[in-house]
Amino acid sequence: MAPDANRHNLDKIIPDIEQDADEAAPDAEQSTEEVVSDVEKDVDETMLYSVSAPSYDEEHSSGIDKGYKDDFSRIGRVTSSPEHDADEIEFSLPGDDERGRRRRVPGEGRSRSGWRALLTLVAVMLMVGAIYGAATYGLESWGGKSVPNVLNFTETRARSTLQKAGFEVEVHTTIADDGIGLVQEQEPRKGKRVPEGTRVVITVAVSRTVPDVKGLSQQEAEDLLRKAGAKDVQVEAKYAGEPAGTVLGVQPDVGQGFSANNPVVLTVAQTPTVPDVIGKEKVEVEALLKEVGLGLDATYKKSDAPPNTAFEAEPAVGEEAEYGSSVHVYFSETMPSNPLHLIEYFGKSPEGLATYLPEQGFAYWSGHVNEAGTAEVAYNSESSGVLYLCGTPFSRAFDWDANSGEDILAAGTPFSGIRWEVPASMMPANASGLSQNATRELMRRCGLSNVTEGCSQSDITVPDYVERNSTNFTCAYGEANGYSWTVLLANESEGTRAVVTCAPTSYYRDNFDLEPYGGSICDMIACADVYQ
Repeated sequence: MAPDANRHNLDKIIPDIEQDADEAAPDAEQSTEEVVSDVEKDVDETMLYSVSAPSYDEEHSSGIDKGYKDDFSRIGRVTSSPEHDADEIEFSLPGDDERGRRRRVPGEGRSRSGWRALLTLVAVMLMVGAIYGAATYGLESWGGKSVPNVLNFTETRARSTLQKAGFEVEVHTTIADDGIGLVQEQEPRKGKRVPEGTRVVITVAVSRTVPDVKGLSQQEAEDLLRKAGAKDVQVEAKYAGEPAGTVLGVQPDVGQGFSANNPVVLTVAQTPTVPDVIGKEKVEVEALLKEVGLGLDATYKKSDAPPNTAFEAEPAVGEEAEYGSSVHVYFSETMPSNPLHLIEYFGKSPEGLATYLPEQGFAYWSGHVNEAGTAEVAYNSESSGVLYLCGTPFSRAFDWDANSGEDILAAGTPFSGIRWEVPASMMPANASGLSQNATRELMRRCGLSNVTEGCSQSDITVPDYVERNSTNFTCAYGEANGYSWTVLLANESEGTRAVVTCAPTSYYRDNFDLEPYGGSICDMIACADVYQ
């Protein structure tokens, strides 16, 4: 019965130990099974050995009976050793049977489990503290800040990013060809942990800029540009008034950015030279001179050269000329063989005629440009009368008040027709009789022929709105080489007058309604001259 009693007591102790272990470490991550395992390990280290107990003697009423209580006062500690193998060491309570079942010492497991629970709790708290510290460090709640990456950011964005992260910003610049305006370097480097408020230096790429080279010599400008990093300096010449070799401009312009490998073009002043204008007509000569910054002063003279072509220039071809000055160019032109041969005026340059007429005794008298953009010019000769190079050769009206004070023909202004008012000294003897002989005489003097029609006050056709007067007249009309001419003799109160006109036939047909005049150019010219 003693062994069963011991077994009973041991079975009672083990549940108590398990309960104590659970109560001792409620917050620890250690299960009841793990605590029991630790207790059993302790039991292995502290073993009980059996002590002989008297058996129950009914005769003498001694020994172990049902009322026996275990006495552990004689329990001894046996430490595992080579002599006492842990598997062989066992303990027996007084009164155990010969087998002696192994049991824990009451209270021994409970005492050790409490300390271990406390140590476990401390370890857990330290672990939690370490995790919390690591987490808050990672969140940068303490221990400084990590420098953010701002490489390849614009300066504005980089500055904003760093300031929001709690850093001061200092900006440096570096000249570059790529990444202009972007951060190329940062110090401290990205990701480095530094105290909050640390100054971060960013280096921003800026482009090379064109230095001010205007007004310098070509060599000085090239030297400055190469110092600024330009590898490809090109030069373009431009005719100008500045001394030859002076830099007039640069592209890109001063202060603008450029890349080292991109071309920088200098515009350098060049003194113009007279281009080869010999043998060229006026329009082409004028264009060539304009290209080099020169003007044209044209003079027309008789020459063996083809008509209207340049045969001489001052300064000569190839010589330098002051920029903006004019080159005197002489053009060959066949002028009218006689200043009264009106048809021969057409096809000649206004400038040539402006030179020719004074040579023939006709002085510039008055002139202006009409609304149509053509010349209204009067040249007077005391012996040869008045020549009008104008837009309305059929009309006696001339606006003298509009005189511009300069020779309109000399400026190259074109004219539409020509009118000669015959002076009294050159009037045919029989002009007052309006005879055909007088008409033929005037035609001969003006180199005219081929009369095709004529009209007088008795047979002229005029518009209904025209009021006739008492003037008697005769008008002869003819056409030659695409030009229309008239010779008009009229007897008026002041006496007899004679007028010769000439203009391209197309001028009349394209610009006037001839139907009210019966389709006749002769009637239209006579009506305008006599009645209007």
